[in-house]
Amino acid sequence: MKCAHGVTVGQLDENAVFYLRARGVGEDEARKMLTLAFAADVLAKIELPALKGYLEHCVSDLLLSDRTPVDERPSSQCTRRTLTT
Repeated sequence: MKCAHGVTVGQLDENAVFYLRARGVGEDEARKMLTLAFAADVLAKIELPALKGYLEHCVSDLLLSDRTPVDERPSSQCTRRTLTT
């Protein structure tokens, strides 16, 4: 399933949400799945392996855990740091 840009930032395709919900996926989980799919499409275009891996980790960490911002989590590895290639 591919996500397409919504009319405004933050919009998910409600038909895709409905499709997942009709198959037993909860609304929050469906929205996370669609957001991850969209992020994966964007991240796939990044050519720097270190940056790509770091951002993939941060996006997954943010979407698959609680809603606390990444920078405010003491145990998160997704903080401002220098990337090495």
